[in-house]
Amino acid sequence: MSTDISAFDERERLEDALSSMEERKFNVMPVLAEDGSFVGTLVRRDAREATDGTSEQTAGDFCRKGLELHPLDARESALRMLERLRLRRLPVVEDEKLVGMLSFSDLAQYDAIEKELGNPASEGFPTEISERDDMLIEGRATYWNIGLSGLRSVKWAMSRVDMSAPSKILDLPSGHGRVLRFLQAAFPHAEITASDIDPDAVEFCHRTFGVATFTSHYDPHRIEVDETYDLIWCGSLLTHIDTDRWAS
Repeated sequence: MSTDISAFDERERLEDALSSMEERKFNVMPVLAEDGSFVGTLVRRDAREATDGTSEQTAGDFCRKGLELHPLDARESALRMLERLRLRRLPVVEDEKLVGMLSFSDLAQYDAIEKELGNPASEGFPTEISERDDMLIEGRATYWNIGLSGLRSVKWAMSRVDMSAPSKILDLPSGHGRVLRFLQAAFPHAEITASDIDPDAVEFCHRTFGVATFTSHYDPHRIEVDETYDLIWCGSLLTHIDTDRWAS
């Protein structure tokens, strides 16, 4: 599920809520009480058909209970519920608290990850994304797609040199682990090192993935690396610097 979520206050004027949903192309939005507890789900098409357009009507008046999922619901049952209701996404609620939104695209991403990694690797796949990760700017779906594309590129290169499984991997620049998490899941027995010029990214990778780390430097001549590696993933580096620095 996606945890970067927005919701309406139950006192929100209904016409304003519907206008906001139409502008953002959202057909479903969760509605919360003043204390933050989950009230229900506002479905744009249903509310638009039922409203009389008066200013007194609120989002809370038209939201519905029973259109939410629980974090432990089976993936298959969540998919069936989305299909039955003809909706693209639904709120995920635990103990009357909104904890996320699950969409068809989230399920599709999970399927893609499972297909690439297989089980049980996909079951323990780390989904935490740092709030400071600039690569999340285009959304979670794009984030996962690019991470998967990195792993596929690595596998393609490995097939050209008959490498079955690397034992030591360096990810430089690692960022906050967009590709790193896929490398770790695909090669669980490899020793992995992450490096970046952003100290926060390095700390996040060490804490979240338990890999070895070192902080890189703007000047490559000042980067001290004593180890040797079977595989070095170097994505989004040359695209981020001027051409006169490429040679060094």
